[in-house]
Parts: sequence; C-alpha cells; structure tokens
Amino acid sequence: MNQPAGCPRTELVRFLTGLTVCCGLAGATGAATVLDQLDPSTLNSVGSGDWNAAATWDAETVVPDADLRAAVGNHLVTVDGEATALSLAIDGTDGGVVIGVDGTLTLMEGVELLAGRLYVDGTLNAESAQIAAGTFQIGSTGTAVLGDVELGKDAEYVYTLGGPGGGLLAVGDVDLHPGATLNVTSRGLLKTVGDATVPIIVAIGRRGVVGKFGGEPPGGAHLGCGVFLSGRGASGHGVTYSANAVGVDVFQAAAGDTDGNRQVDGDDIQAILAADTFPSRGAAGWSTGDFTGDGLCDGDDIQAVLALGLFGQGSYLDRMRGRDPLGRSGDQGPSKADPFGGSALTLAAADTSGSPGTTRLVPEPPAVLTLAVGLLLLLWRRRAKVRTNRL
Repeated sequence: MNQPAGCPRTELVRFLTGLTVCCGLAGATGAATVLDQLDPSTLNSVGSGDWNAAATWDAETVVPDADLRAAVGNHLVTVDGEATALSLAIDGTDGGVVIGVDGTLTLMEGVELLAGRLYVDGTLNAESAQIAAGTFQIGSTGTAVLGDVELGKDAEYVYTLGGPGGGLLAVGDVDLHPGATLNVTSRGLLKTVGDATVPIIVAIGRRGVVGKFGGEPPGGAHLGCGVFLSGRGASGHGVTYSANAVGVDVFQAAAGDTDGNRQVDGDDIQAILAADTFPSRGAAGWSTGDFTGDGLCDGDDIQAVLALGLFGQGSYLDRMRGRDPLGRSGDQGPSKADPFGGSALTLAAADTSGSPGTTRLVPEPPAVLTLAVGLLLLLWRRRAKVRTNRL
C-alpha cells in the first residue's frame, strides 16, 4: 500500500507529531499511543510466512512497500514473488529472509543483517548491504545487485555454485572485515571438467574490494557434486583477490574421481566399497559413489564411470578438459545432479588480457546480462532519488 508524501494518512501523522511537540505532549501516554498506531514507517514481523501476507506483519492489514521499513526478528519470512520495502533489518538468531527462485526483493534504501540469515536464490536489489553478523548466502540461482557492501567481523558470506545465478555485484565498494568468514558450496555439477576461477564478488566502485576474509575454506576441500577448491589458481590457496573482485579457484572432477586427484584409480573404488552404499544401500554423495545426483550409488553411477573409460589411465585432465563430467555429448539439459543446468559463472576463467601481472575475473555472458539489468535499475533509482531531493 503506497503512501506517498501528501496522502491523508501521512499528513495526519505529521500533523499529530507537530502538535504533540508544540503542546509539550511528547511524554503523554495517550499521544504516544496514537502516534504509535498511526506511524506507518516500520512493520515488524510477528510470525513466519510470506512477505506479501498481511498476517506476517504487526499491522495485520498491510505489507511492506516502498514507503515502509521492514524489520524481521526470530521469524522466517519468504519472498516468492515481487516484493519491496524502503529498507530491511534482520535481527533474530533463528530468523531471516529467504528470497526464492522466483522471488524479487527491491529495497529503496538498504538491508542490515544483525543476526540470522539472508538467503538469496532469486533477486535482491538494494542501495546498500551492511552485514554485521549472521549469514548472507547467495544461492546457485541467486543474484544480488547492491550499492556499497560491508561484511563485519561476525559475518559469514556463503556462495553456492552449480546454477545460473549472477552472484553478487556491488555498484559501490565491498569492505571485508578480517574477521568475516567465507564459505563456498556446490549444489550441482559444473558444465565441464577442469579448472576455473569463479567470481563470487564483483565491486565496480572507486575502491573496489577492500580487505580479505579472515576465514576461508581450505584448498582441496570438496564443495559438493565433484567440485573441489583446487588451490591451483592465481592465489595458490583457493581464493583469489583482485582490485575489483573475489574469486575461487575450483576444479570439476569427472565421474569416478571421488577425491578430486584427477585420476580414477583404486583409491576411488576403495572409497566406494568402504562406504558400503552400493547397490542402493543408503544415501550416497560424490565421495561415496553418487555421480548422477540421485542420492544413491547404483548401476547408473557405475555405468557413468565405465562409459568414460578413465580407470587406471592416470591423469584424465587432457582427455576430459572441456567435456561434460558425466561424458554426455552436446546439450543434454540438466542432469539429476545439476538441476539448474550448470553455473553461469563456472566457465569464467581468469582473463589476463589486461595489464601484465593482473587478473580480471569476468562472468559468462548470461550472468553479465543479469547483473547489467540490475545495475541499470539501481542507477536509475539513485538518479530518481537525486531528482526528488532537488525538488
């Protein structure tokens, strides 16, 4: 429910505010109660539920819009469609906001995370993001276009590979406190076998990316679905920092390579046998024989390994570089392990076409398009705000 300046309710609030100040009634219980009931500036969550459901908020009859601030405590609020607010504050250890795959949350000002979780699997547009504490996660289909971003000493930033999401683009700068923690996971296969440097934060402001994460996943860590933090990129330890980006150096293994050592050998067979998950004896993951992503180690997985013919052949990288991890030819569409068709950023190798000794991280065209659209919208809103202030 939009309430632009000049609407009866907004003008009434201003009138009563001025009246109480002029008459010295600011401390009167009755006057404060009236103002609390009429002040439309902030809506507080009173339960878990959909953002656009009035029952989620204390006003009970309205939902946040471009004129209202939203505050979420120990409740889980979901955004599955179009949603907006003037700003958003999250402060609840067990609470948070989840933007679903089809959700878009637009904040005319910024978002502040003091505790809890902000999960973006859809689209988030905001003037700024101050992540003091809690977890800020970009899902595999998520895109966040923000102004300035600050990740505090108690903040955790989680990036999820394995989907077509555009990641995090800051129109301004990104400040990383040395106490901030980075975690990376993958929920699907990358498009091809081999090494890639994936940009997980891009900042196009004057200062760009300032600082580094104090906590990082170790090189060689398995991120899921056969994706390993390789530590073989420009940084040599898995996380790459440049003036305007933070990237991770990852390796997508081929089916059968359970430990990411770029070979299919006896150690891999032993790992599968030791887990005792074949045939279909229980839940399995990549390291225990599930290469097709159905949660089981069964005949389909064995067939995928045999079809590649990599067992006992030593390093397979030259044979498999640029090929599908399961040996599928052409565009087979999403596999069971790759529900989103591969990450739009996984093929973003380091671009060394710039100055000697520099590394520029560049997303694939689909991700660039997504980010560009969000960037244009954010710049348009800023320009409109400046014009309004001048008036």
